[in-house]
Amino acid sequence: MREDIKEESFDTIIAFDLIEHLEHYRKFLKECKRVIRKGSVLILSTPNKVAFSGSYEKPWYPSHKKEFYIEELQNELKALFPNVELYGILPGVKTGIMNRIINMRKPRIFDLTKPIIAKIFNLLAKLFFPKFNL
Repeated sequence: MREDIKEESFDTIIAFDLIEHLEHYRKFLKECKRVIRKGSVLILSTPNKVAFSGSYEKPWYPSHKKEFYIEELQNELKALFPNVELYGILPGVKTGIMNRIINMRKPRIFDLTKPIIAKIFNLLAKLFFPKFNL
């Protein structure tokens, strides 16, 4: 816990491909809960264990300490946060974040920061998925 960061200091926390590298990921999630304002947004991305390491007991990527199954990550988040929505990048993995980027008609989780979130995802989509022509 960082005492120099006050409780409820952040409107949004974004942690792309971080949690799987943390040995004490629960401590990280608890710290996120402590420093994020009520009603704000925590956006995480992490590889899906099924797609990334399959049935191997340990993560195959050397710096990964913990990879999550979808339900496992959902349970970890629901233990701390009241509203949890999971999306996958690939179609068929939950909802598919690309479908969410293309069709922003149901912005429930993004209500407070939709314009900035939409800009971030559109930029990422253009960089990593240029064939979608967003």
